[in-house]
Amino acid sequence: MNTHLEKWALIPSDPAIFEDMIQQYGIEEVRVEEVFALDLLDDDKDNTDIHGLIFISRYVEEELPTNFEQADPLAKDIVFTAQVVTNICATLALLAVLLNANINKGHILNNFLRFTEGFSSIDRGMCLGYCQEIRSIHDAYAGNAYHIAEDAMDVSTGHGNANCDVVDTENYHYISYIYKNGFVWELDGLKNQPLRLQGCTHEEWITRVKPIIQQRMQDRVDVSLMAITKDNYHAKLKQKNAFNSYLRLSKEVVRKRLAKSTLPRYKKAFFQIINEADTQYHDTMKDIWISMYSQNYTAAEAKIDAFAMEINPFNRQVDQLTAERERAKANSTRQKFDYFPFVQAFFKSSFQYNLLHDPLILAKRKSVEKKATEIPTNKSTLIKRKPTKKTATKVP
Repeated sequence: MNTHLEKWALIPSDPAIFEDMIQQYGIEEVRVEEVFALDLLDDDKDNTDIHGLIFISRYVEEELPTNFEQADPLAKDIVFTAQVVTNICATLALLAVLLNANINKGHILNNFLRFTEGFSSIDRGMCLGYCQEIRSIHDAYAGNAYHIAEDAMDVSTGHGNANCDVVDTENYHYISYIYKNGFVWELDGLKNQPLRLQGCTHEEWITRVKPIIQQRMQDRVDVSLMAITKDNYHAKLKQKNAFNSYLRLSKEVVRKRLAKSTLPRYKKAFFQIINEADTQYHDTMKDIWISMYSQNYTAAEAKIDAFAMEINPFNRQVDQLTAERERAKANSTRQKFDYFPFVQAFFKSSFQYNLLHDPLILAKRKSVEKKATEIPTNKSTLIKRKPTKKTATKVP
């Protein structure tokens, strides 16, 4: 069999990893959040920003519906990929949400969609197994150490390393839930086709899917849930940059006390920034421009300071989001980095130059050295001095 269709690496169910994978696909306005409790999914708010949910649990074989072998005519618009490769279910669940979401899917996923258009779910699963771009993104979170361990513990072929113990790990499985065409759908790669659950509107789909997930969670603690949602970070960053540009340009005009004949040159730049900013601040920003255009610079300066204070909490929020993204990116980079070659070379060189020793031998050596430096004491040769009595002498 071609090596591209061998089992993929196991990766952690970490939201930061999934978000980093999404960014590597070329998708920007999507983020991944861990849902610690179903109650955190607010039924009253607009849930159309949630593209899908991914449920992770220990794999348990389930009975299929009686009519499951019949093709669902309403599922023709669902992009579904069957799982034909081992350990691919994490990427498969993520792609199940992304490929069905109304988003800019990026270069990699758009190419995959175009190539597999009209394919059956099994054929699409085979193509995914051969897709080196997607697999390289997936396998980046399991370095050479994982593959070496897999080879060492592979007892199915009889070529395993006899010095390694076989570790029996739990099998965890990923299932996606999405809304599309008026229904909630369950996308499980092991079931070979989508499962239509309930009819609902886009606004209420989270309300309808929560009891279904709750039922799966009953009497189980080995579960987790992730939400694939719309990411407003780039829009917020654009707003912050527009605000900062407006304040910088306004302060420059006030500082220079420009003549009224010069101000029309700045009008286009001012209103271009105003149009990029949030509509709720348009009136405030236009009012500052009017004060400057009428050369009432004292009033304009006061309005600029007030506007800067008003948007300061928003700017701090964006700075916090930026810091969080940078930390998440650094964490993902550390998880993708393969430390195994360094550790292997370190221990190899340490043993080669006799820098590392067996701790038992080292302990015995220290014990011998300690005994050698002790002064021998023989109780039989010790001379005990008798206590002497002090006598008083009489003075003549």
